[in-house]
Amino acid sequence: MTKGKETLIEVGNWVWTLFSINVIWFLLNFPVILTVILIFSMPFGLPFVAFTVVLILMITIFTIPSLAGVFSAIGQWKERGSGTYIKYVLRTWIKEVKSIVPNLIEGSIIGLIVIMIKAFEGNIFVSTLVLVWGLLTTLVVIANAYLKGLNKDDDLTQFIIQHGGQLLVSTILFVIMIALNGYLKLAFLILICSISFSALVTVNLLNKKSSYRKL
Repeated sequence: MTKGKETLIEVGNWVWTLFSINVIWFLLNFPVILTVILIFSMPFGLPFVAFTVVLILMITIFTIPSLAGVFSAIGQWKERGSGTYIKYVLRTWIKEVKSIVPNLIEGSIIGLIVIMIKAFEGNIFVSTLVLVWGLLTTLVVIANAYLKGLNKDDDLTQFIIQHGGQLLVSTILFVIMIALNGYLKLAFLILICSISFSALVTVNLLNKKSSYRKL
């Protein structure tokens, strides 16, 4: 086999790994994505708040635990090389669903941010403050999912303080990848690579030389 063919196979395996991890995340979060689209198409009012409560429950059950699952799969990928790591996403998701209280706290904060974005739509000052709050909340969610997914025992607060710069870069990347889907109508990215690519970059930024514990 020529070197060119070997490189092509390696690239193909890399892309497949990235895609397979992202697809399982997408399937778990498809109801969440549809609910978000529905919510932001509604006027602010009681139905909006009611659907936001449903969104909070979905984020608690699907989004937060599955993000830890993505980090778990990425960690195994970094250790073992390209392959199929869907089972690590699912296994960690099932494990982290049981952490209902911390997940519900994070989900409730996200839900409150959604309500405030809609309630203060048109108020530039308040909207800016809410968006900054949302960015910081996303940073905490990513940091927590990273620690859980890679089975690390670091204190969350100390971890954020020590790696604030890297986490901020990671958070901005997550936001950009999600924004590309919404504002540029590149919806295929959320299916193909948005979350898995962002998680891969995060792991590279935060844990270049460390080994990963098996589940």
